[in-house]
Amino acid sequence: MNKGSDKLKLQLIQQQLQRIHRQHWMPTLKLLINNYNGAIEDERHNILDSMLEVLKSLHFKDSLLTSQAVLRFQKMFCFNYRFYKGKPAVYWDPTKNSFADFSSGEKIFIYEGHDSHPAPDILMRWFSERFEQDRSLN
Repeated sequence: MNKGSDKLKLQLIQQQLQRIHRQHWMPTLKLLINNYNGAIEDERHNILDSMLEVLKSLHFKDSLLTSQAVLRFQKMFCFNYRFYKGKPAVYWDPTKNSFADFSSGEKIFIYEGHDSHPAPDILMRWFSERFEQDRSLN
């Protein structure tokens, strides 16, 4: 990853959050960014770009803004990747720990699935709960 480019993208994410009046989402988004650090080498599937795309698609006037955001975030392509290690296979859950912690000292296998991991409903609940928790802390 390009550190300068990533720093700029983080600033753009912050600007988009301000535009839609959801600055309190930043801790959740930063957690995911941190958890995915080093996981996906294909720049076409950069999590920062995916987040920016979702945020740019949202409009503050939308009455269901959080619901729409959750639906769109859980469809980000990064969730289609599967990372596992060992036999029997242990799969990485990016909502629970970082890729660095999961992969430390072990060979990791990666493939692309056709749907998200964790499952879409679990991701939607995770985003909703995290965003609500972030809102209540601000």
